Amino acid sequence: MKKIAVVLFLWNIYLLSNAQSFVYSANISNDSLECLQNISVYREFKKMKLTDNAIETWKKVYNNCPGYKKIIYQDGARFLIQSIKNEQNTKIKEKLVDSLMLLYAKRIKYFGEKDYINGRMGLNLYIYNKEKTEDAYKLMLNSVQKLNDKSNLSVINALMTASADLFKSSKITLEQFIDNYLLCYQITNKKLQILTASPKSKKILYTAQSIKKIFAANTKKQCKQILEILHKRLAAKPNDIEVIKNVNIVLQAGNCIQSALFYQTALKIDKIKPDAETAYLLAGIELEKNHYDKAEAYFRKAIRFENINYLKSKYCVDLAIMQYTRLHRFDAAQKSFEASLRYTNNPAKNYYFMAEMYAAYHNNFSKKDLEYNAFLWLSIDYYLKAKNTHQKIAKKAGEKIAYYRTYLPTKEDIFFFGLKPGQKYTIGDWVNKTTTVRVR
Repeated sequence: MKKIAVVLFLWNIYLLSNAQSFVYSANISNDSLECLQNISVYREFKKMKLTDNAIETWKKVYNNCPGYKKIIYQDGARFLIQSIKNEQNTKIKEKLVDSLMLLYAKRIKYFGEKDYINGRMGLNLYIYNKEKTEDAYKLMLNSVQKLNDKSNLSVINALMTASADLFKSSKITLEQFIDNYLLCYQITNKKLQILTASPKSKKILYTAQSIKKIFAANTKKQCKQILEILHKRLAAKPNDIEVIKNVNIVLQAGNCIQSALFYQTALKIDKIKPDAETAYLLAGIELEKNHYDKAEAYFRKAIRFENINYLKSKYCVDLAIMQYTRLHRFDAAQKSFEASLRYTNNPAKNYYFMAEMYAAYHNNFSKKDLEYNAFLWLSIDYYLKAKNTHQKIAKKAGEKIAYYRTYLPTKEDIFFFGLKPGQKYTIGDWVNKTTTVRVR
């Protein structure tokens, strides 16, 4: 019975979508009060999770009030998508997807928003009918090109995934794949600049990282071909900063940063129109070359230019790690770590790396020195902070605490220094921090 009901629902939708349409105006031929009442009824059924009743009443509204309220189409799409998700029969599922496409087309007829709805159509078509990936791709590409930074993030991500599918099956070229990545990158980057302080920035950042991974995963071992395409573009417009930046962006995403072209374009960007991302990448290149002074200067530039606090914090941490591991400048590293804490809402990793730094510094002293023990106490303080701040790092921090506790002094050892377990002790000089005396 359930299958029959689904099929009847499907064909009702199909017939209704192709029935003679009403002309939308302020005076539609049906009774607007009845439309409003029926909308209220089916939405109430929906709240009560009486889906069958909700759908039956919704169909009356869909049939009799086609231009009355946009919510009719929004709810209809939800009903159909839920039916598609629940359906196991492939043929019925395909027809339900066709009905969803017809519903979207009808919504465009009465309420416009063609570019936006094309994106939704393409997204749903791609998710629920992979055999129509090319059609879905065209709809999404058209939508994203028209809407630009107003594009939906899910559509942007799906466009890149569909592009990858078509590239793998040789239905689009590497050059088209590159152009699609650049389009999606530029939109997410623009969104990030506009919504830097917004809670939405995390979702945008996730999408930016996702499309980069998709591009990288599907262009492995293709740096030579990518470089050929980009060399031609740069040769045509050698002084165009946008072309230079795009070349650099693609080389980053394609993991071609070891190429001479990447370094050259990064230096040009840093000279003509510096930005945080380029400075950070140059810091990494100089670090690999053991040019620590240059790397430090680029890290500081990246921190200065970055507007997104999460990234600013990350750059500070990376600078700090370089300062204490390569330059052995623990005082500068502590300042960089403390700066990183000002820019993050999730300081667990920051605390963990600070603990690592203090643990490393304690090796500068003999086991007989009070400072040897004091820096162990301080490192455990920060491992505990990391452990208590975020569950993901708790296990790792706990293991470190257990390890370093075996190196703690005995009661007799600290008695020799005139101290007691649990007593507060202040480490002076560049550290200037108070810790707790601990024993094995």
